[in-house]
Amino acid sequence: MGNREALRDVVENYPLTDIRSLAAEEQPLLDRKGYQILHSPFSKFRDLGLPSIEGIKGDELKRRAIRTYLSAITETLRDHYDSTKAVRKATNQAYDKTPSIPLNDLPKEGIEVREQPISTAFNVHRDGSPNNFKRQLLYLLDPEEQLELAEKRVRLRLINMWRPVVDVETGPLALCDTRTVAEDDWEPVDKVFDDWVEESMYLKHNPSQKWYWLSNQTTDEVTTFVVWDSERPNDKNAAVAHCSFKLPDHLLGKVLRESIEMRVLLWTEPSEPPPAEE
Repeated sequence: MGNREALRDVVENYPLTDIRSLAAEEQPLLDRKGYQILHSPFSKFRDLGLPSIEGIKGDELKRRAIRTYLSAITETLRDHYDSTKAVRKATNQAYDKTPSIPLNDLPKEGIEVREQPISTAFNVHRDGSPNNFKRQLLYLLDPEEQLELAEKRVRLRLINMWRPVVDVETGPLALCDTRTVAEDDWEPVDKVFDDWVEESMYLKHNPSQKWYWLSNQTTDEVTTFVVWDSERPNDKNAAVAHCSFKLPDHLLGKVLRESIEMRVLLWTEPSEPPPAEE
């Protein structure tokens, strides 16, 4: 086994820019910085009487709550980006406390929906690697979708949608502008699970990198960011580097962070039309 300390590079007092301080023309956009903050009222989830994820009790209520949320947030993403199709790939719940929603009994309905409680990640990473996701496409897409993608008739992106289910007082997300990350800044790593190995990537420090965060993020503010883009299929820096970070004591609240994370396959028109047939 390799030396774990080889992956440890602590950079202290690194500057973070609050997204709320940016002028309108500097606000992050998915096609510009790789991430964006969407306004999406959490009321459809709250209407079920669920102030937080830990409030869900009973199998039927779990089903209703999760279905309502997944449908609403997928529709939000599809409408905002004028998508021709949006399909939920997976869901994860991230907690700073013990989770209480098993999704194993939820119907799959032809898509991969899984619940994986995860702890807050303070290491700077991207979700997966280009090679890892291209392998997943072999079973995520049907033959017609694979043909559309091969002929560049569509643009396919894997988008991560991260929403707090309580207002964020601890462990907010930091995100790096993809334009400030060099390909060589990424280091491939293996994430070893009980029955499989997944390639992921950690980010090495580079002074040119520019980092941002959203102060006092509410449950109505959804962070969306790119995991993979068919128009940059092999580029490591097409995906957004991100991590959680610890707030200074004078900003630190008492409510532990709870969040729900969903990855969505987003189909849109290609940025450039495919070449005409000869």
